[in-house]
Amino acid sequence: MEEGKGINLANSVSYLSRNACLTKAKSLKEQGYCINMSQTDVAKEIHAHAVILYLGVPAALAAVVAGAGAAAKAILDIANHGADGIDLGDNLDSGRVEAYNIVWYLGVA
Repeated sequence: MEEGKGINLANSVSYLSRNACLTKAKSLKEQGYCINMSQTDVAKEIHAHAVILYLGVPAALAAVVAGAGAAAKAILDIANHGADGIDLGDNLDSGRVEAYNIVWYLGVA
């Protein structure tokens, strides 16, 4: 697998918008970040971090209601470290993909 650059992206309320996340993901990929991830996967990860940081418990509860115990654990872990920024690498964060997908589909915009 090809290696790209990692980045710690500061969280922003603008990332509550899926469109803003898609735009940011496209820009990151064009700059050589997250090369082994799709633009949509990068956007989902960014969006999930923003939703969890700024909306917190509702996102975690949505995952639990959806019957996704592992996703709820991942969401709570993200919530505990949300202020640390969004660490994006070159590959999917396999332990959290389910959480990112749930937040993406149940998110706000």
